[in-house]
Amino acid sequence: MKELIMNRVSAELEVWKERNQAVHQRSKPSPSMVIYRVKQMETKFAEMAEEPANCSVIDRRTVRRVTWRPPPPGWVKCNVDAAFLEVLHGGATAAVFRDHVGNLLTASNFKIATTSPLAAEALAVREGLIIAKNFQLERVIFESDSLILIQALKSKATIVDTKYFKLWVYLAPREGNALAHEVAKLTANGSLHQN
Repeated sequence: MKELIMNRVSAELEVWKERNQAVHQRSKPSPSMVIYRVKQMETKFAEMAEEPANCSVIDRRTVRRVTWRPPPPGWVKCNVDAAFLEVLHGGATAAVFRDHVGNLLTASNFKIATTSPLAAEALAVREGLIIAKNFQLERVIFESDSLILIQALKSKATIVDTKYFKLWVYLAPREGNALAHEVAKLTANGSLHQN
């Protein structure tokens, strides 16, 4: 019964958010994205319900495994990450594109010169945006494990011109962004060559 109530509340919340964006930001509603987000919430709720109630925080971290989740059919997911090395004033970026079944479509990695971890993360998103535009991908979900960057991208400030494609940006836990994280880290330390 609890699950049914939570699923309904999740669905209503997502519909309300989509409606508010359509009204206040004049965006075109996307029913498939609402369904996708509701299913993500449902999965998270089911995972939480399966955990024993008397576990400590440390136990939950070992019991609960976060993995990469595929986008809905017809969409592509781009996981981005950056590795920043302060002593070198630079690092590397990675952008990994996968389809709704998890197949790797393309990926990119570059060494960069930058002054902060946030700037490095932003360059990783930029790299992904360039690839999406070059491949004419119209429905792209970007995921990054940088909370500050995701908040900036979701703010009302115009950072990205989205007239070429639909852009959805989400925060991914480090474990769900593992491939992009590893590619950026290996590129930054010289173990993996650019592209």
